[in-house]
Amino acid sequence: MTTPLPQLVILASGSGSTFDYLLHSSLKGLLRAKIVSLVVNKPNTGAMSIALNHNIPAFEINKKNFSNESSWDLEMCQKVTPFQPDLIILAGFNQLLGPLFLAQFKGKVMNIHPSLLPHFGGKGMYGNHIHKAVIESKVKKSGITIHWVSEHYDDGPIIAQKEVLIENNETVSSLEQKIKLQEKQFYVEIINKILIK
Repeated sequence: MTTPLPQLVILASGSGSTFDYLLHSSLKGLLRAKIVSLVVNKPNTGAMSIALNHNIPAFEINKKNFSNESSWDLEMCQKVTPFQPDLIILAGFNQLLGPLFLAQFKGKVMNIHPSLLPHFGGKGMYGNHIHKAVIESKVKKSGITIHWVSEHYDDGPIIAQKEVLIENNETVSSLEQKIKLQEKQFYVEIINKILIK
């Protein structure tokens, strides 16, 4: 009798490239877990289309549609709880999670960030804003951080980091590409390590 795979719920906000990578890694057996649901916080996301094409239950829970933050927070809990996820994985999800959700899933919510936290994190630090700040600071290395999610942007306990060296002629675009080439595979590797602990 085979042991059931750990279950993942993915939270995403955009094109779905990280979600797509995680999904196909799961289908190929490289990610030793099953993606059981997707939650997005914006309409018309690429991630939603990918989930529907693979018959994965997917929900749009847009904070703008709720009268207050706590009702949105409660709805997030009510949609995710029935799936009993072993981990909740942020894949480009750009919304701070509410206190109820973080309490309900304490120690189970994970995010990836394209810098070596605690440097170049926090509100407004996403995408090329990060890489631009890194290049302008003249530091010699950047990288990838995987961390537990807290009530503040990019502030939860660090799980793992991977360094990327910055060349003398590095640009925002070249640094972004360097990190993109490694971050999704690194995410899969660390998720697997957490799940087998």
